[in-house]
Amino acid sequence: MSENRKRQLIAVILGITMFVTLLYSSLFVAKELDHDCEGEHCSICLSIELCVDLMKAACGAVVISFVFSMRFKPVNDRVILFEKKEIYLSPVDLKIRMNN
Repeated sequence: MSENRKRQLIAVILGITMFVTLLYSSLFVAKELDHDCEGEHCSICLSIELCVDLMKAACGAVVISFVFSMRFKPVNDRVILFEKKEIYLSPVDLKIRMNN
């Protein structure tokens, strides 16, 4: 396995792990938002706070990595959302039979 392929595999595994972690954190926060709070030292409130902090940090990391990836790429390699392409079709492309 080449070095580039290993890096791609590690990046995919980390991305999937991050996605699953954020998904379960948000589900936990949504489920436990209306829990019976035990007071000042509630363990569920602490867990909710940790999940929210994790989600904030992860979202910030995604934004920062996107900004840096767009900043250091050459202009020609940047993402083009809408690209106008003109299509020129020849008679061969249209499969027109030309009998002379």
